[in-house]
Amino acid sequence: MWLKIETQYASNAADLENNCLTSLYNFKYDSGKDIMSHINGVLAFTNKLREIGKPMQELHIINIILSSLPESYARARSNWNTIPVAERTVINLTGKLKAEEKIIACYSKPVQTETAFLAAGMNIPNNQRYS
Repeated sequence: MWLKIETQYASNAADLENNCLTSLYNFKYDSGKDIMSHINGVLAFTNKLREIGKPMQELHIINIILSSLPESYARARSNWNTIPVAERTVINLTGKLKAEEKIIACYSKPVQTETAFLAAGMNIPNNQRYS
């Protein structure tokens, strides 16, 4: 009985590992959410992997986060390579990406919509409008 439970757990763990890895490698940045949501999304999958005894190295987690960012974060990816290797942690990356998100927001142009105004309810006779 115990062997059957262990076998079933191992099979479920292997399936879960495969699903988590597939989700991680297909993970993309959602422009409708902030950078913290993106990082937390990646970390949720890596935490599941850790829970089943398959932890990922921090370097791999960082690479997944960086490679799944949109083009607007290209400068952050480039700057990350100038940071000393000993300081390349998920915590430091999070701080850098939050700062970059603020910079990107400053340079993003808000979408302008054209609005026409209609003056309704004005009961001025035609001959008195422009006198």
